[in-house]
Amino acid sequence: MIPLNPNQRIFVAVSAVDFRAGIDALVARCQKQLAQDPQAGHLFVFRNRRGNALKILRYDQNGFLLCQKRFSTGTLKQWPRSPHALLQFTKEQFFKVLYQKAP
Repeated sequence: MIPLNPNQRIFVAVSAVDFRAGIDALVARCQKQLAQDPQAGHLFVFRNRRGNALKILRYDQNGFLLCQKRFSTGTLKQWPRSPHALLQFTKEQFFKVLYQKAP
């Protein structure tokens, strides 16, 4: 379970990222391409090109936490499409994507 506090915002990067990227590359993406401060304590959610995995980046005042979830079967069926590079999700939207069931 990913700990969420009531004031925490959840940002979703719409386009896929190279999952060879580690913490430093995702932090740079947050700063340069998404124009966000990754040290603000918010969650940043990324998906891979195949759509079968997610990475979640969070800063907790002590360092960065990077979680990865790979779906055992299937791919993401619900992922936002938008002309914007970044969207904000509610907790409900986030958990719906995180725990969706494969067909």
